[in-house]
Amino acid sequence: MNKDETELQGECIHSETGAYGEVRVFENDSLRWLQFDNDAVQSIMSLQYPDRIALPYMQQMMAALLFCDHPPCRALMLGMGGGAMLRFLRHCLKHISFEVVERDAHVIRIANEYFNVGHDGEDVIVEHDDVDTYIANHKGIFDLLLLDIIEDMSTPTCFFDESFFQHCRNRCGETGVFAMNLIVENEDAFKTIYTSIRKAFEGRVVCLTDPDHSNIVVLAFAHQPDHVERQLLQERAELLSTCHIDLSLAIDTIFEVNPNENERLDFSIRTAE
Repeated sequence: MNKDETELQGECIHSETGAYGEVRVFENDSLRWLQFDNDAVQSIMSLQYPDRIALPYMQQMMAALLFCDHPPCRALMLGMGGGAMLRFLRHCLKHISFEVVERDAHVIRIANEYFNVGHDGEDVIVEHDDVDTYIANHKGIFDLLLLDIIEDMSTPTCFFDESFFQHCRNRCGETGVFAMNLIVENEDAFKTIYTSIRKAFEGRVVCLTDPDHSNIVVLAFAHQPDHVERQLLQERAELLSTCHIDLSLAIDTIFEVNPNENERLDFSIRTAE
C-alpha cells in the first residue's frame, strides 16, 4: 500500500473474526474501507461515488479492458474483498455477468452488507471456495479473468504451481484477458511466477509497477497481435474515461516497463514450447 492508503483515519464500524483472521470495516466522512488484521487495506469505497475505483493497483488491473476487442460479457473474479472492481464493472459495462470466488464466507457477507456488492441478481454468482480448486474444476470460458488474492500479505502457494496459470489460461478461451494483483517476497519468487504466466499465455504478458506500491499487476492475453499500437490503447482509454477512470498513467507505465518500439508493444517474442 502507498503512504496515503496506510494512513487512512476513521472509525471501526464492524469487526469480526473471519476464516483467516480479523476482518474490520472502517469509515470516515468520505470513505469506507476493508482492512484485515495485518493492517492491510484491501478495498476502499467512496461513500459519494461507490462505483469508482480508489486503489491505484485496482485501476491498473482495469487496464485489462484496453486489450479487449469487444466489451466483456462474462467475467470471473478470483477473490472478492470489498467488491470494488465488481461495482465498477457492473456500472461501466451494462451487459456483463460475473462469477465470483471467495474463500472466506465472512468476507462475502461483509462485502454484501457494507460495500454495496448485492449479489442477489442474475448477473452475479458468488461461490464460496478456494480459487485453485475452483479454477482447476471449472469448464466455463470468460472474456475477463481477475485475480486478486493474498495470504497474510504473502504470495499464495498456488501461484507456485505452474498448472494453476494454465487453468487460468484455459478459462480465457480464444480471446480472454487475464489480470492479476501480485505481491511477492523477493525477485526469485516473481521470476518463478512470471515465467509460469508467460508459458501459459505464450509470452503475451505485460507488467505494471508503481514505485510507491508493493503490488505488481500482470496482464496476460489469450490472443493479441504481435504488435499493439499505443494509439489504439489511448483511444480505448478515452472511451473508458466516461466511466470516471483515467488509464493514461497505466498506458505510460506499460510502455515504460515492457518491450516496445515505435510506440508499439511487442508480443512477437514467444516462449519456448
